[in-house]
Amino acid sequence: MKIDLITLSLAAFLSFANTQTSADPDPNFYLFLCLGQSNMESGGQMEALDRTVDKRFRVLADFDAPDRDWEKDEWQDAVPPLTAKGSGICLVDYFGRTLVANLPENVRVGVVKVSVPGCKIELFEKDTFTNYAATDQEWPSKVKGIYDHLIQDLNLKPEEVPLLAGELVHADQQGRCAGFNEIMA
Repeated sequence: MKIDLITLSLAAFLSFANTQTSADPDPNFYLFLCLGQSNMESGGQMEALDRTVDKRFRVLADFDAPDRDWEKDEWQDAVPPLTAKGSGICLVDYFGRTLVANLPENVRVGVVKVSVPGCKIELFEKDTFTNYAATDQEWPSKVKGIYDHLIQDLNLKPEEVPLLAGELVHADQQGRCAGFNEIMA
């Protein structure tokens, strides 16, 4: 799967236990918050084989889709597209598929997608989302700030919740923002 990353991208996957107030956490349900920009939305070309998904891979619907029997705020089989305006697959599709393929059969994977195409990372900053910064050099500290706030707001332990940030398409593959990989590293 090749996805053209046109704008600055972030794929932050925070792993934490399912914390429903009405039930005890399920240690066999791994939940990931997938926070990002354009590449998180979808757009990769979808083929017939992409519509077959292991039932252990789930997505929390952020929209109603009667034609798909999806209801907002309900867990659904993670059959793409995973977003309301999406028409293809995104990096979350194969992130989840890869996880379930390599985890024990009793483990399920759930994703909660938050994507805003065309925005800067500053949109996700809790204290300064209304004031976008001017330079990408500040990106790593901004991502850390977002991560720290999520950890604090969700009462998580940083040593138990990794942050995974994906690279952009490299220059040898005509990546328009390839130089940003140096900043991300």
